[in-house]
Amino acid sequence: MRDAGFEQTEAIEEITLYAATSVEAEAFGVEVGSNLLQITHTGYTKTGRAVEVTVHRPSPGWVLRYSPPIS
Repeated sequence: MRDAGFEQTEAIEEITLYAATSVEAEAFGVEVGSNLLQITHTGYTKTGRAVEVTVHRPSPGWVLRYSPPIS
């Protein structure tokens, strides 16, 4: 994005639980309705413009690791 003139200076990730659909349950080997994670990543420029939105629905067993800046 930086090369296109949209340098990201902030990213916000929202992590929510949702119920597995029948298709997801079969693919992930879990029961229908099991709690799964959805991560919505939004990257912003210095002016607050959203320039990237990505939705991830990882399979069970993923480990989320964050390292927030400490000021």
